[in-house]
Amino acid sequence: MSDGSDRPYSRSAAVYDVIYGTGEFDYPGHAAAVTALIEERNPDAATLLEVGCGTGLFLELLVERFAVSGVDVSAEMLAVAAARLPGVPLHSADMRSFILDDRFDAVVCLFSSLGYMTTEADLRLAVTRMAAHLAPGGVLVVDGWLRPEGVIDGYMGLDSAAGDGVTVARMSFTRLGEGVTDLEMHHLVGRPGAGVDYFVERHRMGVYPDEVYVAALTAAGLEGVTVAPGYRGRGRFAGLLSPGRRPDDGE
Repeated sequence: MSDGSDRPYSRSAAVYDVIYGTGEFDYPGHAAAVTALIEERNPDAATLLEVGCGTGLFLELLVERFAVSGVDVSAEMLAVAAARLPGVPLHSADMRSFILDDRFDAVVCLFSSLGYMTTEADLRLAVTRMAAHLAPGGVLVVDGWLRPEGVIDGYMGLDSAAGDGVTVARMSFTRLGEGVTDLEMHHLVGRPGAGVDYFVERHRMGVYPDEVYVAALTAAGLEGVTVAPGYRGRGRFAGLLSPGRRPDDGE
C-alpha cells in the first residue's frame, strides 16, 4: 500500500518549473492563445480564475492582463505559487467541489489538469463547478488529456532540463487501462554538492474523445463550444456563458 509519497507532485513540485519553464513547452505562446480565445468571446474580460493552477507559472504570464486567482488540490504546488505570486488569491480545493465567493469573466483549466478526472461523472462535476464560477458573459477554456486514439500502451517518454542549480531527468512509462492511463514518472534530480535524488510519482488520467468534453461544457450551460489544438496538440475546448444566463451552481 502506498504511503502517499508517490502521489502526483508531492516531490516534483519543487522542480516542476525547471522542466516546464523551458522553451519547449512554450507557456508564453499558450498564454497568448488562451487570451485570444477569451477576448474573441468577451473583449472586456477583466478577471480570471485558473483551476489546477499548479506553481503559478501560467498565471504569472496573465497578471498584467487580468486580475487573477488560482485553485489547486496540491499543497506543494500551491506553496510554490504563493512564493511566485504574492498577493494573488490562491485556494486549496478539489476541482469537483470548490466553492468561491467570486465570479469571473474567464475560468481556465489547462495543460491536461482536467485529465485527473477519471470518470465521466467526475469530469462533468468539475466542468459544472467551473461554469458555476463564471460571471454572465464569461468564458470557460479547458484542455483535455490524450484522446483514446493518441494513447500508446507501454509508451516511454523522456524530458530533461537544467536551471536554478538543478538538473532534472524525468522518464515516463504509460499503461492503458479501461478508459484511463496510468503513468509512472521516474525522476532523477541532481544538485551540485548534494548528489542525485530519485523518486517516482504515479498519475492516473481519464481518456475521453472530444465529444465527452463538448457534452460536459454544453451540459454546464456553455454555448458555442469550440475545439482547437491545445497543449501538445490535445483538445482545447472553449464556451461562453450567455450574458443573460446564470448556470446551476449545483451547491
